[in-house]
Amino acid sequence: MLMGAIGEGGALADVLAGGADTTGAADVLAQAAGVGVAQTGGGTLRQRGGGGGSGQGGGLGGLQKGEGGTSAVNTGQVIERVIRGKLDFGNVEDTGGSGDFDQSEVTKVIKGAQSALKRCYDTELKTNPAVKGKVVIEFTIEPTGTVSKSRAVENSSGSSSLGSCVEAAIKRLRWRKGPEGGSVTYQYPFVFAPQN
Repeated sequence: MLMGAIGEGGALADVLAGGADTTGAADVLAQAAGVGVAQTGGGTLRQRGGGGGSGQGGGLGGLQKGEGGTSAVNTGQVIERVIRGKLDFGNVEDTGGSGDFDQSEVTKVIKGAQSALKRCYDTELKTNPAVKGKVVIEFTIEPTGTVSKSRAVENSSGSSSLGSCVEAAIKRLRWRKGPEGGSVTYQYPFVFAPQN
């Protein structure tokens, strides 16, 4: 409502035309044209007499200084720049365990979870647009195909919440058939960087 009051002939201009007023707010508003007065119980505004101000509101996003610096000019909507991240997968490394499992199966399932891993990063970018780095997750796949342990053993991003989110995403993974002869532990590096 304030934006409609600014400008030549607007309510705010009417009030301020004579300089600073030291009277009460009711007296100041009584001088303004196009100002609504709230009524109790009705939920509507009663317009004061007078003209000039349009009483129309405008968003703050499209404002810039007008010519001569006297009024605001609407230039359109402000578009929020959305920063998206990219994810590069490193190579899986077998770090121990008594079982035997095909590493290509490990890679296939992890790459299938790319959208969940990118969501971790995109969420972090909303609060910290400069975050980037490598997160290495160590996880253990059981013969049942479930992940029993998942933890970040390296995190150069500086974001513990990114590391925790990636840990949780890996912990939720399932293989139709797990390792034979026991569990196997792997390390998998994920490299996160903002897209240009």
